[in-house]
Amino acid sequence: MFEGWFTTATFADGTLITEIPAGSAGDVEVWAKWTQLGADEDEGLGIVKGNISIDGVGQEGVAVTLRSNPRTTFTDADGNFRFENVEFTDHTLVITNSAGAQISEYTLDFTQGDSTRVVIDGELADITYENNAVTVQLDITMNADGTGTTLDEITIISNPDTYGETGGSSWLLWVSVALIVLVALLGLLVVIAYRKTHREQEI
Repeated sequence: MFEGWFTTATFADGTLITEIPAGSAGDVEVWAKWTQLGADEDEGLGIVKGNISIDGVGQEGVAVTLRSNPRTTFTDADGNFRFENVEFTDHTLVITNSAGAQISEYTLDFTQGDSTRVVIDGELADITYENNAVTVQLDITMNADGTGTTLDEITIISNPDTYGETGGSSWLLWVSVALIVLVALLGLLVVIAYRKTHREQEI
């Protein structure tokens, strides 16, 4: 993390500068201070990204604001937007059209404990991981007249109790494993029965 420019190499108190005085001449020697983020400092940060389109065509220049710590970005030429370092807390995502009118609002609740969860408008959403950061994708369709939006193309977990840190339903994994084991056992029984029958026929 960049902490500023200093006039001494030791970054002593009182040596932080934010501007070069008007009328200054000659070279000015300054030092940049950087602090590496530790595990505790960047823990609990996520990514919110998405796309805004009309009839499948990405919309450029749409204002998207993420609160609680207000920050605003604008969609790019393909209609994509992105927020990084999103805190694990309650947020509101606000869409504003080109006329400056707020046309939609979505709630996003990031929680982290025994499992990581993202709840969007009361529904538990599927998540992925990007550079080890919890990531949620919102694909949003805007009305042709720019007066409203619809949230679509988002995977919703039907049973929140089985949702874990992998971003999916853990029960599905256990069912798959159980089926594999069952098939293997059945195959083994068939082989044993075949060998027993074959030996009896030889006798």
